Amino acid sequence: MHRRSASPAKRRIPDLADGMVLVGGVPATDTCTDTACTVTTPGGSGSAPVSVVTPGGTAAAPVTFDYTGAPPPPPPAPAIGNMIVTSGPVAGGTAVYLQGSNLSYGSVAFGGVPAAHVSCGPSFCSATAPAAAGPGPVNVTVTTAGGTSSPVTYTYTA
Repeated sequence: MHRRSASPAKRRIPDLADGMVLVGGVPATDTCTDTACTVTTPGGSGSAPVSVVTPGGTAAAPVTFDYTGAPPPPPPAPAIGNMIVTSGPVAGGTAVYLQGSNLSYGSVAFGGVPAAHVSCGPSFCSATAPAAAGPGPVNVTVTTAGGTSSPVTYTYTA
């Protein structure tokens, strides 16, 4: 009686066509085929890890990407031009909308207290006012990688 040994299973190479390349954790502009990706790196400095995220998982490159030359300029500071809904109860929960510039990925604070449900794009933020200790005006700011905006005033009512 002859026994046949099972042939080893073939390893499936991940399909990179649906991949997203991250350089230093930041998405890069990419074009991926089944077997390779061509990217334009985001701004950065120093050495950055490279990984590819696909529906099948994340794969880290065996080497880092090294930036050369001068570091990119810092991002511009956020600016609030207008606040829609300027007052609400001390219990909080009021939806507030901020219009301005350079607000992407911002965090919003009311008198230094972080707002809830914050969503910021390039020129618009929505946030929910937190509860306050008592009635009165507080400064509202947006903070991004570029810094903290000049404040606008929100008034808590009794």
